[in-house]
Amino acid sequence: MGFGDAGVWTALSNGDGTFSPPRFVVADLGYEAGGWRVEKHPRFLADITGDGKADIVGFGDAGVYVALSNGDGSFAFTPQPALEDFGYEAGGWRVENHSRFLADVTGEGRADIVGFGDAGVLVSRALAGGTFREQPLFVIPNLGHRKSGPVEQVGPFLPDPSIGVVQASGGHEGPVFYVGGNMSKRLWKWTEGMAAWQQLIPGGGASQTKRFFVSPYDPNLLYVIDGARIKRSDDGGTTWQVDESLERMVTCNGRIPADRDEVGDTTQVVLSDMQFDPFDGGRRFAVGVAGAFMTIDGVTWQRVLDTGAMRGLPTNCFFDQWSAPSDPALYVGFAGRGIVKVSELGLGGGVILRPAIPAAEPEPGPLERPTTRVRIADGRLGTAEAGPDERFFITLDDGQSIVVHASEVTVLDASASVSG
Repeated sequence: MGFGDAGVWTALSNGDGTFSPPRFVVADLGYEAGGWRVEKHPRFLADITGDGKADIVGFGDAGVYVALSNGDGSFAFTPQPALEDFGYEAGGWRVENHSRFLADVTGEGRADIVGFGDAGVLVSRALAGGTFREQPLFVIPNLGHRKSGPVEQVGPFLPDPSIGVVQASGGHEGPVFYVGGNMSKRLWKWTEGMAAWQQLIPGGGASQTKRFFVSPYDPNLLYVIDGARIKRSDDGGTTWQVDESLERMVTCNGRIPADRDEVGDTTQVVLSDMQFDPFDGGRRFAVGVAGAFMTIDGVTWQRVLDTGAMRGLPTNCFFDQWSAPSDPALYVGFAGRGIVKVSELGLGGGVILRPAIPAAEPEPGPLERPTTRVRIADGRLGTAEAGPDERFFITLDDGQSIVVHASEVTVLDASASVSG
C-alpha cells in the first residue's frame, strides 16, 4: 500500500513473493488529495472493526479519519472525521511530540487509539462499525510530552477495566476510595498506604454488588444491593448484614423484588440513591422505585413519599438543611417528570431528633448541635457548626447560610458581641 499524491494505491500479494499491478483505491489521504503530510499526519493500517481486515486510520488536521477495508484491496472512505481529536488542529497533536498508536487494549478484537499527549496517555476505544469513543479517556497522568500539571494518579490502577463507579469518603486528608459497577458486580476499596485494591465483595457475607452507596462522611458506612437483599456494612466492608428495616421499606414488604433488573435498566431499582447527614450519623435518606425513605437513628426506616400515591420514578435525592434551617427538606428527582420537595419532615432546625423510647424511661431533651461565633473574611458575623473536611456551615447574622473553609474563618470568644 502507498499514500501518493492523488491518494491511496494498493498492490495485492500473489502469495509467491510477487504482487499484482498497483491499483488506485482512495482519492484522498494523499499529498495533493487531502493535503496530507508525513510531518503532520500519521497514517496506519489496523483492524478497527474486528473482522480480520486491515483498515486505514489517518490522523489529519480535524481529527481521525477512517477508510474501512472491503476485503478485496479497496476501501470505503468517508471524508468526515470519525473522531474530532488526536489531530493537528483538533487537539494540537504534533508528530515530534505526541506519538499515536493503534492497538487492542480492551481484548475486544478491535484496534483502539492510544495517544501520548502533553499531560499523559489518552485512549479512545474502537466501537462497532469503525467509529471510536467520542471522548478519549485520560488514563495515565505520565509518559507525556510535558509534566502532568495539576493531574496525578492516586492509587494503583483500577482492578477491572470495566469499573464504572467511584465513590470516596473520609475527607481529603485520608480519603477512602470504593470502586465497582463492573460486569462481575464486585466491590473494592483503597486508601493511602495500601499496595493494591482490596476486594470486599464477594466476601464478608455478601456475594455481589448491583449498586453500592458510601457515606461521604463515614468511610465505614456502606450499603449494597446484594442479589435479592439490601445489606449494610458498619466496618468498611469487612462484614455485611441485611438491613431488615430498609429492605422492607424499599421492597414494599417484599412485593417488589430487590434484584429486579428490567432489561438492564439502571434506574428502575429498589434503591437508586442515598444521602447522609454530615453532622448526625444516624440520619440517612434513600430513594427507589417505591418512594423516598428516612431514618433518624440508622436502624428504623420510615416512608416519606409513596409512589403508589404520587406516580413517578424516583432516581436521586438531595438533603437540604441550609436553605430553611427550621424546616430541612429532601429533594427527590423523578425521571422524566421533575423535582419534588418533601418538607415538614419533623427534623427541626439545629436539633437532632431521637427515636421514641418507652414511656417508663425519662425522655431526654433534644441534643443541641455545638455552635460557635465566627467572623468571615469580609467582616460579617455569624453562628457556625464545624463540618467535615475542615469546613464551617455558617448562618450569618443577616440570615444568609454559607459554607466556608476553616482557613477563612476567625473563631470568636463566646462573649463576642454582635457588633464584633
